[in-house]
Amino acid sequence: MSAAPRLVLACLVACTALLFVPPLAAADPNSLYQGPGPRPGPDILYEALADAPQLQNAGSWNALPILVSGSAAYRGGEFLYQDWIYDDTGALGNQAPNDPRPGSNEFSRSRGTYLYPTDTATYGNNAADLVELRVEPQAASTAFRLTLNTIKDSSVIGATIAIGGTPGTLRNWPYSANVRSPAQYFLTVHGTTTAGEVVADLRDAVTGLPVVTAPSASLDMTRRQITVTVPHSGWNPGTAVWRLAAGVGLWNASTNAYRLPNVGNPTATQPGGAPSLGSPPALFNLAFRDECQQEDPVSPGTVPAGCEPMPNARPGSMISTIRSDVAGTSHGGATSNPRPTGSGRKCSRQASPQSRSVSAVIVGAAGVGRPSAPSDAR
Repeated sequence: MSAAPRLVLACLVACTALLFVPPLAAADPNSLYQGPGPRPGPDILYEALADAPQLQNAGSWNALPILVSGSAAYRGGEFLYQDWIYDDTGALGNQAPNDPRPGSNEFSRSRGTYLYPTDTATYGNNAADLVELRVEPQAASTAFRLTLNTIKDSSVIGATIAIGGTPGTLRNWPYSANVRSPAQYFLTVHGTTTAGEVVADLRDAVTGLPVVTAPSASLDMTRRQITVTVPHSGWNPGTAVWRLAAGVGLWNASTNAYRLPNVGNPTATQPGGAPSLGSPPALFNLAFRDECQQEDPVSPGTVPAGCEPMPNARPGSMISTIRSDVAGTSHGGATSNPRPTGSGRKCSRQASPQSRSVSAVIVGAAGVGRPSAPSDAR
C-alpha cells in the first residue's frame, strides 16, 4: 500500500475511534476534597467566596467595579476609577525612627514614608486608603462617590476633589492640605465630631469662597462609601469635559482641617514619617495614577514622551496633568490604563507630592445627564 492510502486509512481509524470516546464529565462545582480528614490545604481554601462590602452598590449606583487597579471606565452612565489597595503611604521622605517597614523589602516595598497615628482603633493604619472614585451625572446634580478601604471612625475622613482648572495654573488646596494643582473648584468632604456624619463644601479655587448652594453628603459605614451630591445651581458641568484630581488624608474635626504628618514618629492622634520633606503634603493617597509619571520635578525637555511637563513643582505641591481624548493630543494621564503597573512604578506616584488628573469625564449629556461616551472606555 502506498503512503497516501495508508495515511487516509490511519485518519479514518483515528476519527472512528473518537466516536466511541465517552464525553468528558462536567466540572464538579464542589470539586474540592470532600473525603475524610485531615483534608489538604488551609481551612480558608474551603470557605465561600468573600463578598467585599466596598465593592457593593446601593442607591443610584449600579455599575460593576472594574477590579483592575489604576484603570478607569465608563459603565452604565457612571465614570469609575479603581485605585490600588494598601498604597496609602504618603509622600517620600526619610523613614521615621519607629517605622516598622524594612527599607530593604524589594518584594512589596513601600515608596512613601508616612505612618498613621498609633491609635489603631480610630485609624486602623489604613484610614486614608482610596479604593474607588465614581462620578454620576443626574438630572439636576452631579454625584461623586468615594470608597475607602477602612473606616473605623467617621470623624477622621477627609478627601478633596479638584475640578477643572488650567494646566500650569496652580491653586492651593483648602483646609491645610498643603498641595497645589490646577482647579476651578475644590470639592471637600470630611467627618465631624458627630459620629457617622460627613459634610461637604464646594469652593471657588480662586477666591476660596464656598458656592451659594452647598453640596450634600452621606456616609455608608458598612460599605465604606461617601457620596457627595453637587446641585447644578452650585456647579453645572453641562456637556463639557472636566478634569479631576483627588486625594485622601486624615481629618482633624476639632480644627476643621487636614492633619499634617510629624517630622518624626507618629503620636496617638498625629501621623508621622515626614522627615526631610520640609512642608509635607497632608494626603496619604492620590487618585488617577498610571505608569506615565515622574518622581521628582524635571525640566520639560526631559519629560518622557506622552507626559505633560510639571511646571513649578516643589515639595509640598501637587501638579496635575491630563490625557485628552481629542484626536492628535496626548498628555499623559490615567483614562485608559487597562492594567496595574509594576510594584515599584505603581507606588512612585504615591511617593511624590505630585498627581495626575483625568479629563475624560463628560458629566452632563443633554436631556438625561449621562456621559456621551462609550459604555466602557477603559
